[in-house]
Amino acid sequence: MPRGTKKNSKKPVEKNGSGDLPLLELANQGGDRLDIPAMEQWLWDAACKIRGATDAPKFKDFILPLIFYKRLSDVFDDEYEKCAEKFGGGDLARAFIEADHQDAIKNNRQPIVRYYVPHEYRWDTIRFHPKDGLGEFITTAMREVAKRNPGLSGTLTLKDYNEKQSNQRVLDDDRLKDMSNMFLQDFTDTQIEIGDTFRQPKFTVDKKVMRFDYVVANPMWNQDNYGADAYEEDSFERFQDGIASKSSADWGWVQHIWASLKDNGLYIARFLWWTGYGYVFIRYCLNSNPF
Repeated sequence: MPRGTKKNSKKPVEKNGSGDLPLLELANQGGDRLDIPAMEQWLWDAACKIRGATDAPKFKDFILPLIFYKRLSDVFDDEYEKCAEKFGGGDLARAFIEADHQDAIKNNRQPIVRYYVPHEYRWDTIRFHPKDGLGEFITTAMREVAKRNPGLSGTLTLKDYNEKQSNQRVLDDDRLKDMSNMFLQDFTDTQIEIGDTFRQPKFTVDKKVMRFDYVVANPMWNQDNYGADAYEEDSFERFQDGIASKSSADWGWVQHIWASLKDNGLYIARFLWWTGYGYVFIRYCLNSNPF
């Protein structure tokens, strides 16, 4: 949807029925003590509400081993190609490398390649793996490579890419696929920032959000953790058309997307049109008051 002109229309603040009570006080309103499962669920819900800047270190633990794994695979591919030229064929080189590596471990000597990556776990198998089951496959690949390279056991075996907390994936296959695409597939000039975009956007210039020719976005729709203060204290001049209900920050995300577009810029939606805010965004771009 191309960006055009619009007119201001203020949306009134809507109050949340729970007022300003903190989460823990709300959890205890019933007067009952929380059991362990309820406490785990409460902690998970609280973590989801503050997901963003506070999760950066956690996701770093997933990202760094993946980048390291790709580097290992690239180095092995380079050494494998040299061996293939020397031995006159890929199959012969692969068989020799594997046999040599097993013998090197057994006899405690330096192998012909620095690190051995089995053909079925080379980076391309991760790159082109379907998103379904990707986390489990990456975990298996890293553990199998660590078995064949004992010196890597403390590096590649730290994270389970299928890890769950309170019966929910910490990093689901959709996000894992997106992350591997962005970080590790030919996006060499990409700048990636992690944080709370709603409160503290990272791409700014002259105290305003940067404006782009194209915006591709799939925010966490229906977030209920941004109250009126998040809009009123915004210093980036994004929320000029009203404050969303605390029960859903969708209208705030629509305004953030709008502020990030240049004149005649193009917004490329990802799943937005499955929600009612696809209609809202169209009306907004057509210089109409969606409310």
